[in-house]
Amino acid sequence: MPQPSSEDAPRPPLADAFHSSSVQAFHSSSADEPHPEEIQWRERWFHAFDTTCLVKARASEGDLDQVVSLCTRYERLLSHTLPESDIWAVNHAEGKRTKVDPETAALVREALRYCSKSGGLFDITLAPLARLWNFHTARVPSEDDVARALLHVGWQRVDATADTIVVTDPKVEITLGGIAKGYIADCVRDLLATRGVRDAFISLGGNVVVIGQSPHGRPWNVGVRSPDFHRDQQKKRIEYEAIARSPHGIDTRALHDLERKPEKPLCVLSCSDLSVVTSGIYERCFLDKTTGKMYHHLIDPKTGYPCESDLAGATVLSRTSLEGDGLSTALVIMGRERAAAFIREQTDAAVLLVGRDGTVAIAGNEKILEETRAGEIPGVELLK
Repeated sequence: MPQPSSEDAPRPPLADAFHSSSVQAFHSSSADEPHPEEIQWRERWFHAFDTTCLVKARASEGDLDQVVSLCTRYERLLSHTLPESDIWAVNHAEGKRTKVDPETAALVREALRYCSKSGGLFDITLAPLARLWNFHTARVPSEDDVARALLHVGWQRVDATADTIVVTDPKVEITLGGIAKGYIADCVRDLLATRGVRDAFISLGGNVVVIGQSPHGRPWNVGVRSPDFHRDQQKKRIEYEAIARSPHGIDTRALHDLERKPEKPLCVLSCSDLSVVTSGIYERCFLDKTTGKMYHHLIDPKTGYPCESDLAGATVLSRTSLEGDGLSTALVIMGRERAAAFIREQTDAAVLLVGRDGTVAIAGNEKILEETRAGEIPGVELLK
C-alpha cells in the first residue's frame, strides 16, 4: 500500500505555531480583562507591511493595541527587508543553515506546500525578478537580465526544519510577501477570539478576514475591486503626466481629483467568518512609453515576465486568509479554465474570476458561494 506524500499526510494546523509562541505573549490575564462598558465598536488604522491596515471590531482599546503589537512583531520576524528579521538572516547566510523562530520555519514550510500545490506558479524565491520589475521606476528589464535572474529562482532550493531554514543556492532569496499577510490576518483573528472578540473586520492591505456580524447585526459586506476603476485611473494618470510634460503644464489639482473619485466595486459579497483575498493585474502596472505596452506585477515564475493569461483578477473566498494568499496569484497565472478546475479540487475554497474581457465567473465550494451570494452577481457564470 503506497505511503502518503508529505503534501498528502495529515499536518497539524499552522495556527498551532501561533498559539505556542504568540498567544501567550499577547493574551491578557483575567485582571487585565476590560470592563463591559469598555467594549464597543472601534476601529484602528495603522501602517504595517508597507501598506495601510484596518481593524474594526466590537472590542476594547486594549484589544486593538494588542493587534498592532502583534503585527509589529510579525513584520520584524518575517520581513525580507528588515536586517533584524529571520528572513533577512536566511537570505544573507550565504547558503548556510540558519536558526529561526519555529513560527517562521512553520510558515516557510506551509508556503513551500503552496509552491508545490500550484506547480510552482506561486514561488517564494521571486525576489530577484521582483527587483528587476521595479514598478516605481517603470523600467522594462532586458531579456538577459531576466534570464540571469531566473537562474536563481526555484522554491525547491529552500528547506525548512522545525527551527532552521537553508537555501541551497546562496543567490536564492526568500520573500514571504505573497503569503505572510494572509497568515498574519488569521493570527489577528485568532488573537481577537482569545480576547473574547466575536465580531470584527480585519484588512491588512487588502487581505480581508471577517468574523461574526457587522455593527448592523448582519453579515459583513465586502466589496471586490473592479479592474475598470483601476484601468480608468491609470489611463487618466498617464494622460495627465503626458500633459504635465508639455510646455503648457497642468494644474496639479487635477491630479488630486483622481483620488477623490469614488470607487464602484465590481460586486459586494455577504461574508461572515470568511477570508476574501484578491490578486489582480490592475493593482500595480506601468506603461512602457517606448512600445506602448502595459506591464503588471504578477510575474510568471516560469518565464520571468508578467503573466499573459486571460484573467484580470481572482478573488479567493476561503476559511483561512493564508489559503487565499497562497492560491490567488497562482489562479490568475493559470487562466480561467485551469483555475476553475484547480479550485474545484480544494475542499474549502471558492473563487471569483474576472476575465480581461470583463466576464465574471465563479467556481469551487458551493456552500461558500451560497453564503456569500456570489451567484447573484449580475452576469456571473458558474463553472462546473
